[in-house]
Amino acid sequence: MPAYVVLIIKIDNFDTLVKSGYPRRSIALAKKYGATYRMFGEGAELVEGDESWRGARPVILEFPDEKAARGFWMSDEYQEIIKLRDGYTKAISFITDKPWMTEEEEEAYLNVDDEQVRSLRELRIPLDRPAWSSSDAMRRSHQGTWRSCGTPRSTPRRLCF
Repeated sequence: MPAYVVLIIKIDNFDTLVKSGYPRRSIALAKKYGATYRMFGEGAELVEGDESWRGARPVILEFPDEKAARGFWMSDEYQEIIKLRDGYTKAISFITDKPWMTEEEEEAYLNVDDEQVRSLRELRIPLDRPAWSSSDAMRRSHQGTWRSCGTPRSTPRRLCF
């Protein structure tokens, strides 16, 4: 099952970022892990949220599976490459193997009433994965701490702390 890295990146100094080698090196490494760029949202319009993100671009990479996505993100090589953007960007990143809503979930959200809230909670996608950042402290605090979560059998396996 494909997995996706979703990155929202705000670039403060594009020329300096390009000169650092970050785009070239990160794209080449992602390709080694089997990634396909599904979105590189230059010119995306902020329609809601913190104004400091105005001008940010969404980037979506599709990997063959979650192992490849995590392998790319947590590789020593990418952890070195990501340092090249420090000081020129701010970013928020996610890894997911389920970026869309199932028909069952859609139907539940469309038809929910107060009595159905409990069953809706059982259907929803757990928000229990960390948002990976380029922060060394964040990386260190999450290494080696994954375990399986209990989720309804109708949803894909999830990892949590």
